[in-house]
Amino acid sequence: MEAYKHCFYNKFNKTIYLRTTEDDHFRKIPYKKDYWVKDPTGNSPIHDIYRNTSC
Repeated sequence: MEAYKHCFYNKFNKTIYLRTTEDDHFRKIPYKKDYWVKDPTGNSPIHDIYRNTSC
């Protein structure tokens, strides 16, 4: 496992730039927005870390 030194997000081209302790340059990681929608029925088997129905 590598520890990171610098990390930033460029909102114009939707890219994350990450540099670890072992790297001399930034890695370019494309970012895709993802989100969860709360299940209005409360019957979903998926829970968040607080055991609330999250999806």
